[in-house]
Amino acid sequence: LADRKLFTPSSLKAAVRIKTASSGKVKKMTKQQLKLDAKKRLGPDGKQLPLWVRRPALEMEKDIERKRRIANKIAASLLQKRIKAGVKVTDEDVVTCLRAWGFVRNEQRKNVLPAGTDFVNSDTLGLNCARDQKVRVTGASQRHPDMTRLLNRWLADHWPEGLAQDFPFTSISVNSNYNARRHRDGGNEGPSLIKAFGQFTGGRLAYWPDDDRSVKIEDLKPAQSVLYNVRAKTVTFNGKRAHEVTPFKGERFSLVFFTCARYWKALSNQNKLAESLGFHVPTDASLKAARAVVSM
Repeated sequence: LADRKLFTPSSLKAAVRIKTASSGKVKKMTKQQLKLDAKKRLGPDGKQLPLWVRRPALEMEKDIERKRRIANKIAASLLQKRIKAGVKVTDEDVVTCLRAWGFVRNEQRKNVLPAGTDFVNSDTLGLNCARDQKVRVTGASQRHPDMTRLLNRWLADHWPEGLAQDFPFTSISVNSNYNARRHRDGGNEGPSLIKAFGQFTGGRLAYWPDDDRSVKIEDLKPAQSVLYNVRAKTVTFNGKRAHEVTPFKGERFSLVFFTCARYWKALSNQNKLAESLGFHVPTDASLKAARAVVSM
């Protein structure tokens, strides 16, 4: 009775959708799909919620957008203050905005899912190749541009020493509180930059710099990896080589700045929009120079 959230009624449509999906009368589901479907409907205590108290998907989407609007306003205010004062965007500014941001339950990044999970809190800002194969600036960046600008301004203010000023990146993978399992990226071009934020212990980047993809990823030896403290500094790496995040305790966010696959298919107006948000759209020369940094 103390938890008012339990008395937020679900829509009849959402309840019927859940009921028919679980019963298999309308749509056949495998045992594994049923198990994952049931897991998504657990309450805070790990127990199944009655149909009538489960929040419909539409309400969750509205809640995410509400949080994002708040985060965008915070980012706009912080940017204005820092620019007016002539000072850098800080790590604390980034954490403040990321705490406010509404993350989606991303079920698409199956290659990074930690064991026992079926989604991660991860969003992409900037250019992205959509399901229709068109490359455009994501809706999240278009609707909340100041959030994207603040993250890119942070990178510009804390540019890695020795890295070319035209180092290309068209997108940011924004991640919250999960340690990505060992994987190789497939949706990017050239090297990436990674930086972690928050108060946590552990959470290092384990990276296999000599991985040539000739060995199954699960057979790579930990002794062949290099551990990077990505909270202490921004690290440049080749995401197509094996990497993972070690276990951690605490609150951990990470930003991965990368160049979107098939970025060259983006229309000119999308590239201009990306650049107005602070991204570095590649040229052939800048991408070639960037690849040489990590011997791709």
